[in-house]
Amino acid sequence: MPQSLFNIKEISVSLAKNNKKVSKAKATATRAGNKKIITIKARRLERCQDVIGKIKMGEDIHYASCGEWSSHELLAHILNQTGPAHVMFSTWSVSEMAIRLILKWMQDKKILSLDALLDWRVKVRRPEVLELLRFNLSKTNLYLTNCHAKVAVIKNNSWAVSIVGSANFTNNPRIEAGVISCSRTAANFHTDWILREIKRAKPFE
Repeated sequence: MPQSLFNIKEISVSLAKNNKKVSKAKATATRAGNKKIITIKARRLERCQDVIGKIKMGEDIHYASCGEWSSHELLAHILNQTGPAHVMFSTWSVSEMAIRLILKWMQDKKILSLDALLDWRVKVRRPEVLELLRFNLSKTNLYLTNCHAKVAVIKNNSWAVSIVGSANFTNNPRIEAGVISCSRTAANFHTDWILREIKRAKPFE
């Protein structure tokens, strides 16, 4: 069984200007064919694995949360189930903590390879993040462009998972929503345009 990347119990978040005790996450699920749709309503950080649960090839999980977890925590939850995998992502903003965690997972062979597509403004907003990535990735695995898409793809021989949502790779107490798609067709679609953009192959022309 793949080793847990970190204990999400140890992570806590304080909702700004709100000291009231808030309710725990409530999740409901329904199935339509081979699709699984989960609606999540939450007002504090809960363990991502408890709410999302186990993933399964052929299923989609739709989620909405309010500061319940960050994109890198969701990525960790997926990797805990897939085992070592190739990862690529695109994002508009990314935190140093998220990148340090991702690079640590590369060192530990949890992530076998990494491709990153970032908005060019990271040079101004997060120069320390850009330096970290440039030091650890080659020019063929990292590219800056006009990018607002928030996508992550996790692939190995057994799994193909794509996460498409509103959240950047940052800590954010706002409402976020997205879809976890356990479909190789969807994963290949996102792999194609991300890699073509990284390689300057103009996927949108």
